[in-house]
Amino acid sequence: MIPLQPELAGHHFSVEMETGTGKTYVYLRTLFELNKRYGFTKFIVVVPSIAIREGVQKSLEVMREHFKELYDQVPYDSFVYDPKQLGQVRQFATSNKIQLMVINIQAFDKARAIMNQENDRLSGVRPIDFIRATCPIMIIDEPQSVEGDTRKMQTKRSQALESLNPLCTLRYSATHKNPYNLLYVLNPIDAYDLRLVKRIEVASLVGEDGFNSTFVGLKSVDNSKGIKARLQININEPAGPKKKILTFKQGDDLYLKSKERLEYQHGWLVANISCEPGLETAQSAWARLVSGLKRPTMN
Repeated sequence: MIPLQPELAGHHFSVEMETGTGKTYVYLRTLFELNKRYGFTKFIVVVPSIAIREGVQKSLEVMREHFKELYDQVPYDSFVYDPKQLGQVRQFATSNKIQLMVINIQAFDKARAIMNQENDRLSGVRPIDFIRATCPIMIIDEPQSVEGDTRKMQTKRSQALESLNPLCTLRYSATHKNPYNLLYVLNPIDAYDLRLVKRIEVASLVGEDGFNSTFVGLKSVDNSKGIKARLQININEPAGPKKKILTFKQGDDLYLKSKERLEYQHGWLVANISCEPGLETAQSAWARLVSGLKRPTMN
């Protein structure tokens, strides 16, 4: 049960959804519902990485007919922001169709200088002014990653995103740092019980000799300062992939901890860790891992 708040804490709204339960589908479906019910047409999706950006764009391509069937063939355009194609920004602002701009935060960091410059191709208007005039609805995928790790980065990026003048911001994540105006919660246990994710109960997954298949090895568990597990997984390093032992707590996402290894992308998370008395050793302890999607098209 989410406690009732006496007043809104700004125009940010949070949805907590476990990884692998269709988060991308839910927020894409949300924007079509907002169009159907209230007529909103301008949306910006901000994601934490290029890989996730491409995944969102692929989902839009795969589900284009699905959304048209659900919403009476409503026309819509979606595109990845490209500072070399500023005509898309004009179209975003002037078209009567649903407009969906997808941008990863790193590209936004680099693009802000161009966004704030007057441009002859836009009749001397700054690109950001076209966007600001629409008061877009902003959707942030994994805001704790988009906004950054340090207080300085969080402040800088938050201010930059607010400079786009969003009507409101919808924040979707499994691990919110700041759950502003929390609207909905689907936690790991609920997702597990509702069979929204596949169930695997293991101490180790084979595949130790290569980096092209998924590997997870349980080394130990500990509950001296909160329940934790030490898992060996494949991670990305500058010199190439390597196996590394990392500490995990309940709800941690292996995709993020592995520095975005693709084999952990679709719903690999630690859903439950057991530290029963007498079973604390690496040989006897177990962790429940959740992998994969029940419906692979809903990333």
